[in-house]
Order: sequence, then structure tokens, then C-alpha cells
Amino acid sequence: MTDRSTAPWTSSEVDALNRFQRLGVFHPFTCPDAHDGADRTLVATHSGWVCCHCDYRQDWAHRSMLAPEPRLGSPGGAQSPLRDLILHLDRVARYHIAYPQAADALRHLRDHLSALAFCEETNQRAAGGAPPTVYKR
Repeated sequence: MTDRSTAPWTSSEVDALNRFQRLGVFHPFTCPDAHDGADRTLVATHSGWVCCHCDYRQDWAHRSMLAPEPRLGSPGGAQSPLRDLILHLDRVARYHIAYPQAADALRHLRDHLSALAFCEETNQRAAGGAPPTVYKR
């Protein structure tokens, strides 16, 4: 499958994978064994995922999980930090949310942030002396 990456992973990729495991917005990779109720969340290492309680191993991850932590604000000021956040929420909702209700809630938040970004951008244009944008039906 092309959207998968297999170990070995670099140090920065291991950091990114473990960060995604802790985000809490999607179901983490877990060990299939119950471990009497202990935390079954896998930990990324250079050689793949490992379980802290047994010898279970997994050698793949979704390629999108390897992305570095999002940086808010585009170089050169081409896009506002709010727009970058909206794009990141879109990606998380699309690829990393295991539960439909959670994805819907994240999309709802994204919609509110989009409206806020629009207002912010309109105010910035007006403050810069640009004529107001008029939308006609």
C-alpha cells in the first residue's frame, strides 16, 4: 500500500510517530493482547512499533503520521497561521480520526475557524486601505 511507511525510521520520524500516538484525536496503534487492562499503546522506535508489556512488534505506519509537527504561519506571510491550522485540522479529520462523531466535531470546529479567518482577513484588508470586498448574488 502506498500510504504506508515501513521501519526503519529516522529519529525525527520516531518523534513524529510518538507525537501522533499521544495526540488523542485518533485511535492509536495498540497491542492486540489485553495485558490485564494496562495501556496497550505501542511506542515507535527506529526498528518499528513495540509493546512495552510483551514482544509484539509492528513495522509499518501511515505515511501521513511521519509529517513533522505543523508550523503555523507560512514562510513569506502568504497564509495566516489560522489558515494553516484549518488545513492541519482537515488533514487530521480526514486521515487520523477513528470515530465518525469525533471527525464531525473536528469539521464543525474547522468551519467556525474558517469563518473567523475570513473575518480576520477582511479586517486586515480594510485596515490596509483596500476597498471592501463586495459579494453579489
